[in-house]
Amino acid sequence: MVLAEIRDDTAANRARIETEINGLAVDLFGMAADDIVLAPPRTVLKTSSGKVRRAACRERYERGEMLGAQRPPWQQWLRLAGAGAGARLARAADAAWAAWAWAVFVVIVPLAWLLIAVAPALRLRRRIARACARLALGLTGLRPRVTDLQQLAGHDAPLIVVANHASFLDALILTAVLPPHFAYVAKQELLKKPLAAIPLRRLGSAFVERFDSARGAEDTQALEERLRAGESMVFFAEGTFRREPGLLPFRMGAFMLAARTGMPVLPISLVGTRTLLRGESRRPHYSALKVYIGKPISPVGEAWQAALQLRDSARQQILARLGEPDATG
Repeated sequence: MVLAEIRDDTAANRARIETEINGLAVDLFGMAADDIVLAPPRTVLKTSSGKVRRAACRERYERGEMLGAQRPPWQQWLRLAGAGAGARLARAADAAWAAWAWAVFVVIVPLAWLLIAVAPALRLRRRIARACARLALGLTGLRPRVTDLQQLAGHDAPLIVVANHASFLDALILTAVLPPHFAYVAKQELLKKPLAAIPLRRLGSAFVERFDSARGAEDTQALEERLRAGESMVFFAEGTFRREPGLLPFRMGAFMLAARTGMPVLPISLVGTRTLLRGESRRPHYSALKVYIGKPISPVGEAWQAALQLRDSARQQILARLGEPDATG
């Protein structure tokens, strides 16, 4: 491909130049050019020192953008200056929003903690948690877009919710979205942190041991008894989260319990929470939040096979809406 800038764009001049270029190509390479692009001035991209940027010109040609004239230097400078100013403004706005979000957190969380600690009834405590979660999200402009909420509203029987886990704020989002009759399943280590343990206990959360198999079996038995008594529970099926995007492998606990109790599993995909608060970071970033509620899956067959089918089906539903890679490998 030959790119040449021309000033005289008349048909006669274009034909003459194309003939001369083809003649020169035959002399130098023994073949005519496959394509000749006769472009207006300032089309050929150059470095600040005047060298031709051949690779960049090739990319523009392959994208079909070659015949767009290069902007004059002053226009390029203005464009870069505008982009830089826009980036600085965006960073300043993000920092201001993060400060506001922390201010809302500092005001609402202690109030919610106190109300949950002193409220006499479990149902009231869960309603308080839901109201405070919704208030915090509303004040910070974080309004999760919930899809297929009817899957949950039309299901009166107890069920097991399994969701992906990407941030410390996942439970806050689910508390604001779900009806106030779900118990969360949390790791046993949180009991060593009083600021977290007190409200979690008061909200009826269940705690499981992840590293002691004997204690873990006892915890699983206690969960099964609560499920058979008619409670609905929320599991973060990955068991943990990390900074990098990707859906981790699912643990089998929630699905074994569903298979043994005959309780349906409801997959929920949380989108945007990893961007909102990534990994162990303490600085939030505004993010559009989406909550996709999947279709309930009932266990079928023997316990182990039923649990495997529940796990695979739930994970497939979550992964399809998540927009992140599969991190099982």
